[in-house]
Amino acid sequence: MSDPFEEQSWVKMGVAGALAKEYEADQRALLQLLADSFEKVFPGKTQRKTKGLFGAKHVVSLEVEVEGFIYTIEDPGNGSLVATKKKIVRGIALKTETVPMQACLAELAQALDERAQGSAETHKALLESLGLPS
Repeated sequence: MSDPFEEQSWVKMGVAGALAKEYEADQRALLQLLADSFEKVFPGKTQRKTKGLFGAKHVVSLEVEVEGFIYTIEDPGNGSLVATKKKIVRGIALKTETVPMQACLAELAQALDERAQGSAETHKALLESLGLPS
């Protein structure tokens, strides 16, 4: 029996939609959610920088390497989050560009979705972290 998750075309929209909804609701919470999700889904390819003391630490920067690109999302402290995308070829950064946050979220959602489809455990954890039905 095939997994209903993999058969659903809404899943990509579900992940992208959940990220977009979280972005609109609370950008700082989204940065924390992305850091937690990517550390689970892409271990060793995700780095977070935090600020604060003891239990009050919050994520100020997230960097994740996905299929030849390094995506960075930073919290400038006030205003909207800032996203950049860096093309990496043989370990060398060829091009870095600022990208709209919505485009960055869509690309990251697609990467999460593709990785999650390869593992039942990963896609269940992803859905739970995004508050989507599993």
